[in-house]
Amino acid sequence: MNNSSETPSDSKSGSRVGAVVVIGLILLVVVVLYFQSHRTASGEVCPDPVVSAAEQPDEGNATENTSQIADQLPDPVVSTEEQPAESNSAQNTSQTPDQLPRFVDLGTTTCRPCQMMIPVMEELRTEYAGKLQVDFINVSTDQTAARQYNVRVIPLQIFFDPSGTELFRHQGYWPKEDILAKWAELGFTF
Repeated sequence: MNNSSETPSDSKSGSRVGAVVVIGLILLVVVVLYFQSHRTASGEVCPDPVVSAAEQPDEGNATENTSQIADQLPDPVVSTEEQPAESNSAQNTSQTPDQLPRFVDLGTTTCRPCQMMIPVMEELRTEYAGKLQVDFINVSTDQTAARQYNVRVIPLQIFFDPSGTELFRHQGYWPKEDILAKWAELGFTF
């Protein structure tokens, strides 16, 4: 005679609970490993971009091109001084950078989506010189700026009007066409 008070159904439910606990622990480990692998040197989370194969830059020399372009980008001038309000038209090419709408990309040169933003930023800087101030801030070397702009995810793009008022933020890779469409939506024509 079996003196055990455990019935066959009790041992099955105990097995199920154990399996659920094991699966939960495995999921927790996967999530922790995922977020650790998506951290930049400064500790910020770098999301995976959702881009088509056509939008992906050439893998062969991406690191070399990224370094060259990032080295060419000027150091940003961060002004905390309020500027007088201007019209949303950026067509006057004689405006000084303090009078221009400003587009700031905060990221690193090592994060993949950040690397994808570098050619976009360079195109905007070249094509809209004198109409739009375009700045890149490397948050891995300028952590003060990361705190100042409250960066949580990179790349982060911020749109400012000519007076320095923040108009909009976007996180992740963003193609040039979408950036220009957002400027138009905000009332700026270039």
